[in-house]
Amino acid sequence: MKTKYIFAASLMLLGLASCDKFLDVMPDNRTELDSADKIRRLLVTAYPSVDYLFFNELMSDNNENLGDNNPYTDVIYDQIYSWSDVTEDWFACPAWVWENCYRAIASANQALLTMEEKGGAEAIGCQAEMAEALICRAFSHFILVNTFCMNYNPETSDTDLGIPYMTRSETTLNPKYERGTVAEVYQHIDEDIQAALPYLSDSYYKVPQYHFTRKAANAFAARFYLFYEKWEQAEKYADAALGAMPRLRDLKKFSTITRDFDAWCDQFISPSEKANLLMLGANSIYGRSYCKAAGYCEKYSHTRYTANNEDLFAANIWGNTAGFGSASLYYMPPAQYSGNNFDKVTTWRINEHAQIADAVAETVTPFMFFPALTIDETLLVRAEARVLQGKYEEAAEDLTLWMQNNIKTEMVLTPEKILAFYSDHGDFTYATWDNSTIKKHLNPAFYIGAENGLRECMIQCVLGFRRIEGFALGLRWWDVKRYGIEIWRRTMNANGTPGRLDDVLLKDDPRRAIQLPMQVIDAGLEANPRNK
Repeated sequence: MKTKYIFAASLMLLGLASCDKFLDVMPDNRTELDSADKIRRLLVTAYPSVDYLFFNELMSDNNENLGDNNPYTDVIYDQIYSWSDVTEDWFACPAWVWENCYRAIASANQALLTMEEKGGAEAIGCQAEMAEALICRAFSHFILVNTFCMNYNPETSDTDLGIPYMTRSETTLNPKYERGTVAEVYQHIDEDIQAALPYLSDSYYKVPQYHFTRKAANAFAARFYLFYEKWEQAEKYADAALGAMPRLRDLKKFSTITRDFDAWCDQFISPSEKANLLMLGANSIYGRSYCKAAGYCEKYSHTRYTANNEDLFAANIWGNTAGFGSASLYYMPPAQYSGNNFDKVTTWRINEHAQIADAVAETVTPFMFFPALTIDETLLVRAEARVLQGKYEEAAEDLTLWMQNNIKTEMVLTPEKILAFYSDHGDFTYATWDNSTIKKHLNPAFYIGAENGLRECMIQCVLGFRRIEGFALGLRWWDVKRYGIEIWRRTMNANGTPGRLDDVLLKDDPRRAIQLPMQVIDAGLEANPRNK
């Protein structure tokens, strides 16, 4: 059945020439939404089914180039790693993120419009459904703005290009869109979050971790307000998500599980794990290509050099020189793969599953599940928000809680200990591109105090813990953007050390905003600027 109603942003992606085909497969089913149960079923599709983890990880400073002649790559990996405009079409390409996020937004808007046409959410007893639709809409726009735009910055966001904020289902075949600004997008997300939070209810969710429960929504709000540089609100919503006794990931369970990739990944993403607040799924080969050695993307890897000097294995504040991968770790030690064209240290977190694509033809597509929001990350959100308010003692308590959950240590972190440790380590800067340390020079627009001062050292600790906590979950790239962390693209020597400097991503480099899909630009939406 064809309809005059379309999902606007998907039309922008597909282009006007494919309009008829799109209308054939996306019928307007609002007339069938005559009950709360049917609206709830529609809202299942208001969650983005997209892998933004892969290119977030590949663009971040977690990866090195293993050599010009390394065969384990493809054009899309080359483009993403080098921050080039992506022309390839694939599960984790920017076009896929654009389309799937806007499809999810369209479902949320359709549910909201249906409730409006039936007299309003309150009149038909669907206030919880209204809240879920609003928070889903905010979340997809949050992914889009942090993918295709520069990070929020009160000094520039009033002019930085945003993305179209869709609040209605489009009803014309040739709509004209404006990108607006990053500041406007953040304002709209703020409005949707505030409208949703009072009415969210967990009562009708059969598997809560696949929906925006009140905890998950507060965790998202905490992350959003942290990115929005509203530190008090970030702490407030983190408090609401964490509760009086935060239930962090039960890492001790891994000591009872056989050391096996499938078993450990299944435990990490288990809905029974209370630390997983919001689980999402997406077609992707990310599990096999990034979290396990499989010969797909090994040219660009998180190497032993990076692990030894910057994060997982680096000597850290807890004092064990063997680092995060030592026997003192509660959680499974990172897996290491090496050999001809391989030098990879990763964590067994995301697996690949088979999704039936065509039951008759007996074909399947790769699929993954991943935790988009967790208690553990929210704890570090609160720690960062507290540091940026000058609440150093409280922040140190949060950092201690995270550390003691991951490491077998009785050490209690204090602002004084954090200052002493991080002020004694030099920053990893452009001048020392071939000599990595656990610190990166920070260039945020907001105030973090003097270099090697207390506030800056506390932030270094938070970011270091966040880099470990968010490894393989796509979170590091967003921190790189927020803090203006500069990245040096290096080709490694045969002995695994930095051998050649290839490129530098400076703090204000426009490549930090991924280029819009070519189809969208061709349809008339303004492209992201690039240096000539």
